[in-house]
Amino acid sequence: MPSIVILGCGIYGLSTAYALARIQNRGQDITVIDIAEHACEGASGRPTTFPRDAHVNEPDLEALLKYSLAMHAELSRRLNGRKSARWSKPTEYSSVDPHALGCFLLDEIRACGAKIMFSTHVVEASRDSGHAVSAVLVRPVGGDESSEVEIPCDRLLIAAGPWTAKVFKTLYPSATIDVPIYADTGSYSILLQSVPGGTSQPEWLNKSVVLHTVPHSIQLMMRQDGLVHAATVPPVTLDLGTFAGDSRVTHVGNA
Repeated sequence: MPSIVILGCGIYGLSTAYALARIQNRGQDITVIDIAEHACEGASGRPTTFPRDAHVNEPDLEALLKYSLAMHAELSRRLNGRKSARWSKPTEYSSVDPHALGCFLLDEIRACGAKIMFSTHVVEASRDSGHAVSAVLVRPVGGDESSEVEIPCDRLLIAAGPWTAKVFKTLYPSATIDVPIYADTGSYSILLQSVPGGTSQPEWLNKSVVLHTVPHSIQLMMRQDGLVHAATVPPVTLDLGTFAGDSRVTHVGNA
């Protein structure tokens, strides 16, 4: 069976590894590598947490969105999503804890025998005489050439989110292919604890309230678990950093 290396331990990489490990029973053939210390350290751990059946202007993307939401709902029903990823499906919106979902998928693929390598930097990719990928060379973050290890593979998936183009260019510097990745930092978002000891009121669950402030509006929404999600568009373009592990919260201003 082909051996597979997946670069990126976010929702794309974990979902792909899960499908291969659980659906195709190929956990032993999979290695997932990430430069960060934990799963979902980059964009996957910081979305708005409200996947919804929104309208998009491109028919192909809209079809993909509907298909993805249906798969997400089926996964939740089959694997007790309310407990594993705090997934809920009210009348209009669904909500999910993205970091909890990622950690759940990570546990599942580990149980299937997949190998997970955190704090690991991919140095280069090797190709065979037919120009097909044959191995990747990796080293621990902070390590030197003596700590490098070659991992044989005949399938390589780059699932590094907004960093995918950078990873591709690192592995194939002479390639003329342009990877069309649009890196957008989206919005600031935080989770706030509701009134201590209080209970979530059904009429407020996943309902959106927009506060019109200057210079940007703030959207508030109560999740199924009682936490309040607050989001706003940042006033400036934020730097993603060179790698996923560079994208961290460094300062929290006054509310």
